[in-house]
Amino acid sequence: MSRSNHKCSGKTFNLTAQVANVKLDGKVVKEWTFNGTVPGPELRVTKGDKVVVHLTNKLNVGVTIHWHGVNVPGAMDGIAGVTQNQIKPGQTFTYSFIADQAGTYWYHSHQDSSNEVAKGLYGVLVVEPKQQTQQYDHDYSVAFHEWNTTGSIDEGMSGMNMGNMNGMNMGSSNDSSTNSMDMSGPVMMPNNTQITALSEMMSMYDVFTANGTSNGLNLDAKPGETVRLRLVNTGNMTHLFGVSGVSYKVIALDGHDITNPTPVTTTVLPIGAAQRYDISFTMPKDQAVSIVNLDSSTKMNKMMTVTIGNGTVPNTQISKGMWFDFSKYGSNSSNKSNQITGRSFIRTSLF
Repeated sequence: MSRSNHKCSGKTFNLTAQVANVKLDGKVVKEWTFNGTVPGPELRVTKGDKVVVHLTNKLNVGVTIHWHGVNVPGAMDGIAGVTQNQIKPGQTFTYSFIADQAGTYWYHSHQDSSNEVAKGLYGVLVVEPKQQTQQYDHDYSVAFHEWNTTGSIDEGMSGMNMGNMNGMNMGSSNDSSTNSMDMSGPVMMPNNTQITALSEMMSMYDVFTANGTSNGLNLDAKPGETVRLRLVNTGNMTHLFGVSGVSYKVIALDGHDITNPTPVTTTVLPIGAAQRYDISFTMPKDQAVSIVNLDSSTKMNKMMTVTIGNGTVPNTQISKGMWFDFSKYGSNSSNKSNQITGRSFIRTSLF
């Protein structure tokens, strides 16, 4: 079985926060990294493992690590100024916790988060169950990220319409497009506030990556093989994706398995800041599969494409007007008491 990024042989990891040269859209820039790469090493463990991470800080600013989505003791949560002091330049801090939640998670600095994560201090954490209920020929994690190589993120945000951002979390119940949502299946129609917010945040960034590459990511898989993709949005935007070449199932969301998922074909996946979507599919016999970026930027479309397998990719017609609605997906979708009540997939921040 193939694994993405680093295959770990133990439960103790050594991470170093350091400056490294990173190639982004053809130019080499100095970014902040864990172990010299973006994303940082994938940490893959098994449920029940004791995870020990030694973090050494070789930057000239303070850092921490927050284990996003994972329940850990307060002292290990990495919130600078709240659960621990920042790890100062030259210092080493040891994180230790029991990985008692199987699923897809990620880790990032939580000291000056808006800048430190944006500059590359992030990585993926995968906690596998003790007993696999489904075996996959390939299990890949893909971390999507956006970059501002011309200035800080704070500078990029100065020109944004913050009034619209205030509406990103809470879709107005009086919005006509929200009221017209298709309630017959796991889809929703985006409202005007969501569309406007997407386009405004786009201007903050000039490079977009999948597992650190802005040239499109290619992953191996042969016809008939089963694939699990762990899609992680480590950036601050909501990104729109579609899957071309095969039907698929959303098998987990934010580290939680979905019961009895049904096939999805032409629906848009809106992956919000810090969200994780796990999808699975079987490779077709005579073509590749592509994760297609559907954001309005042509540049972003090219940079954030993920191609799995070899061969041509059919041009699947994906309905940009219909977004996947996780509140109506899976075996509990008909039980309104179990539905998620929030209507907006847009988040203003991942921190």
